[in-house]
Amino acid sequence: MSPDDNRNSWTPLNTARYLIEKKETLDPDWKELARKCIEFSMKHFSIKRPGGVTLMGEQDVDKREWGGACSTLGGVAAMFFAAGGGEQYKEIAYRNLNWVSYFIDSDGGPAALCGAEGWKKGSWVEDCHTDVVHNFLDAMNAVPEWKIYRFEKEKLSLSTELQNLEGEKILCSHKAVYDKNGILLPWTTWKDALQREMDWYLNSPFQNGYPSFIVYTFMDGEYKLFRDWATLIPATQNGMGIISYLKYYDFSGRRNKKILQFAKLMGDYLVKEALTPNKGKYPHFSRSTG
Repeated sequence: MSPDDNRNSWTPLNTARYLIEKKETLDPDWKELARKCIEFSMKHFSIKRPGGVTLMGEQDVDKREWGGACSTLGGVAAMFFAAGGGEQYKEIAYRNLNWVSYFIDSDGGPAALCGAEGWKKGSWVEDCHTDVVHNFLDAMNAVPEWKIYRFEKEKLSLSTELQNLEGEKILCSHKAVYDKNGILLPWTTWKDALQREMDWYLNSPFQNGYPSFIVYTFMDGEYKLFRDWATLIPATQNGMGIISYLKYYDFSGRRNKKILQFAKLMGDYLVKEALTPNKGKYPHFSRSTG
């Protein structure tokens, strides 16, 4: 397979997101086109898990359920449901994001991946954080009942049957929680999980004038650079981070100005540190690597 043949789930899902946002102003057949984009991703990249969960793989050459691609399914499916796409998309979104909530540790530090390979805090910042937060927010804005959802009343201890279904009691770093029908529930409310995660990143130490997670593409659970993965790919992690932080600032009542400060620092980094040199054929041109 050549690089040009390597399909990914991110492109069709975010094309669907754009169609849902713009509707008829973009295309009179927006709903059918959005549905086809979602179903294309489901056909080629979806991953089934116990508890009624559908996850989303990233690309043909890596079909693991990385946090960015996986949560994108949840956010876009919820938006499509709210736009009249059908009840099944609400269920896909709800169960998908319940699983993704387990990526977030009790102290707020998340993992990029929570699957067959286990759980380890840290890794790619985009999959841990910046391309995840806005998907939860889009889902809660699309389905307002999820903003005030209190799952504790439905929480049940794991039965022997459900333990056998899942194969283990622990999902990521938490005890897996199911309702009486065997549907996976979040380990805490989505709002609480997001607040813990945001607080963890807002406490990030600074490197050369920027929070570490803006400068490091691969960061561990102690805000340190993964030395084996010292590459830098700032455009996606910080571009999506700006969107996530602006949406979370609005969602949380526009009180914490530090959230805005960090969003601005992400933009500053992209403009001041990650452009091509001011010479040659493409001076001061944006690029994925910096």
